[in-house]
Amino acid sequence: MKTYDTGARTHGSNAAWKSLKGIVMRWLDREREILSLRNAVGMMSEARRADAAEYDAMVAAVGQVRADAKRLRWLTADHASPEVRERVAQILRSIPTRTTSGVRTDIDAAMRE
Repeated sequence: MKTYDTGARTHGSNAAWKSLKGIVMRWLDREREILSLRNAVGMMSEARRADAAEYDAMVAAVGQVRADAKRLRWLTADHASPEVRERVAQILRSIPTRTTSGVRTDIDAAMRE
């Protein structure tokens, strides 16, 4: 009857130490995997934040385009009032010499009148 292990791979080492070493190695592998998953989740959340920021920028741009389209429809509409027609003609004449924001402000003010 053998009281100790004489195999080639375990010769001279304690079986309990091998078991403990295996447990530690499995724990370290698990920790490495958890860290890699955390890194992957972190990268995914960064990508989601970047996508959300890009989406918000696109929504803002679409809102601006819709507002510009509304202004253009108002400028090209056939207004019944001669005062409004004169105001539209005045705005159209001033467009080449003014900034975009100034023209937008004038059109918005005229639309509210």
